[in-house]
Amino acid sequence: MPIADPEADFEAYADAVDKALDALASESGDLVVVGQSMGAFTAPIVASRRSATRLVLVAPMIPLPGETPGQYFHSVGLAEAQQAAAERGGYDPAFDLHRTFLHDVPDDVANELMAQGEPQQAEAIFGKPFPLTAWPKIPTRVVAGTHQIGRVSKVLPTAR
Repeated sequence: MPIADPEADFEAYADAVDKALDALASESGDLVVVGQSMGAFTAPIVASRRSATRLVLVAPMIPLPGETPGQYFHSVGLAEAQQAAAERGGYDPAFDLHRTFLHDVPDDVANELMAQGEPQQAEAIFGKPFPLTAWPKIPTRVVAGTHQIGRVSKVLPTAR
């Protein structure tokens, strides 16, 4: 993914996935597209382009048409939820990579990942709008954790 490119939008992210899928051109069968977290902004674009048979979203940020990730964070009350969780858990609400993303990853795997250095995510993507005007008309499944913040209950109306 072109995460370090400040010019990249979700179409560019989908282009990167398309390129990876093209390398698997010898594969045949139904295509199931899976998107995790902010990948839910890219996965439906790829699913639409590739005539996927199913879309699976894992702990997703499910966007509305035209919504940016920054707007998503605001609309689901992320800052307030993080503050409340920190108060309940008795920890500093400031972002901590390990606590937020690696808390359930085995130590050896987390250490290996961190030894590679944290990837630099361009902030610009958080202001880029989700380009689809409607959700793809394919079966969509959502896998969400019990503590997930988001609009899992508000999947776009055409998702089934």
